[in-house]
Amino acid sequence: MRQELNNVGKAECNLSLLFDVLRKSRIANQPVIFVLDAVDRFAALPKQSLLYNLLDLTQHTSMRLAVIGLTTQVNILFSFEKRVRSRFSQRLICMHGINTCQRAVRLLWNKLAARTGEAEEDALRNWNKGLENWLCHPRTAEWIRMQCLIS
Repeated sequence: MRQELNNVGKAECNLSLLFDVLRKSRIANQPVIFVLDAVDRFAALPKQSLLYNLLDLTQHTSMRLAVIGLTTQVNILFSFEKRVRSRFSQRLICMHGINTCQRAVRLLWNKLAARTGEAEEDALRNWNKGLENWLCHPRTAEWIRMQCLIS
């Protein structure tokens, strides 16, 4: 199941759509990865409700959910409200100095893949399969390629 929201303002207004995707994924027993490209644009919104709600959902053990924010800003954490920072896991992956796409994919896999003992085997397998699909997706590959060109 792949949904894309391309307009930051619409995404903020359509939390119900996001919750619907989560409800369906829970019923289908599928993990969900939200990728927020240019997360700094979401951080610039007055209340940062989308960020807060998504990060808050990651705290629930019944949700198999990850939120990945992509940005070129090194100091993005300072743009988050206090309540958003309190929900943030503080796991940052800095792509600076990674000069090949293969190294970038390997780094992302090593940081994001679920390991044995972290979840039930089915959940672990589903999560890693979803991560693999995301890493192989053309838009992800394009973003990684751009990051390698920037650094």
